[in-house]
Amino acid sequence: MKLFQVLSNISILYSVDSIIDSAYSVGIVLLIILAIFAFISLTAIHIIYSIFLNKAHKLLYKEETIISWIPLINFYITGKIAHNKKLGIITLLIELIPVLLIVIIKITDIKILALLVSISIRFILIYILIITIFAFINYDNYKKEERINNKKRVK
Repeated sequence: MKLFQVLSNISILYSVDSIIDSAYSVGIVLLIILAIFAFISLTAIHIIYSIFLNKAHKLLYKEETIISWIPLINFYITGKIAHNKKLGIITLLIELIPVLLIVIIKITDIKILALLVSISIRFILIYILIITIFAFINYDNYKKEERINNKKRVK
């Protein structure tokens, strides 16, 4: 009974609308902070990834590339570093699958394709992760070979 009296006194002091408005305002501010943090984090990841791709491409193919800085197209370089140019082209084409599905959805208005987009994005993320791991391994192996060759030249 006493709890009910306390709650009724609180509700007199603060209307429910003002509490909801305050919570909504705090939620908006937190969402904006989260969006800024996500943007900064993703930008930093993209910059680091692009620098790696540029250095690896320069080491393996003796030339720099500007493509490593372009989103989506830089996965071509990832595939190229991981194995060869054909894998790079396949990786680029696989990245375009969700884009093509979204265009088909907009044109045909078939809603079931949205599920395919969702599934394909998950598989593509796993594929890109695996290709990136192979690119790191290939880069590391090449660096080791280069160090061994440099030591042989010095002797």
